[in-house]
Amino acid sequence: MIHGKSERECESARERRLLLGIDPSLTAATRHALHTAGEFFAPSAAQTHFLLLNVVPIPIVTGRYGYPHLLAPTTRQRILAEEALRIASAILQHHGIQRSHIETLILAGTPADELVRVARQQQIDCLIIGNHESTARQRFWRMFMGSISCDVFRFASCPVLLATLPRSQSQTRIVETSERAASNLALARLTCSKWLCQRGMDEKRHDYQ
Repeated sequence: MIHGKSERECESARERRLLLGIDPSLTAATRHALHTAGEFFAPSAAQTHFLLLNVVPIPIVTGRYGYPHLLAPTTRQRILAEEALRIASAILQHHGIQRSHIETLILAGTPADELVRVARQQQIDCLIIGNHESTARQRFWRMFMGSISCDVFRFASCPVLLATLPRSQSQTRIVETSERAASNLALARLTCSKWLCQRGMDEKRHDYQ
């Protein structure tokens, strides 16, 4: 007993701390993870604190004297990160999570390393990341090349919830993107054709003169 309460009561009253990895482009997998977390933890939202972490991937460079250091994020990268976190926060609020229970953080470095480090320092109870459903070939490739999710699973000091986006939704997103890209390509070709035609007419007019 602690101050008239049992250990179980104190544990249930303690605020649960969740860490969600948010990528700068806010991919479909990340949105799926946000919706999954919002729906699953909505009933206990009053006792849950959400930390949304966006890690700007910055390469490590070697200086003149051989000391490695990180490059600072550009203004564009910070703007994209802030916008991604704003949308991510709005998604959680759509599921009934109060804004006062949502914290956002922007860091620079290697995403997997920063997720693991923040989870340890902030005493996170559960780390949540999104992931696409992989084919057998992709899983085989990741065994050798590694991935953010694999590194997080390997080194995280807390439980990790991997919200996997079904392949059907991923394929739908790819088809939409491909159609948009094809439309943009057709528009670019049309513009280029008009430019070439106009240029040819100008050259002929110049020859006549």
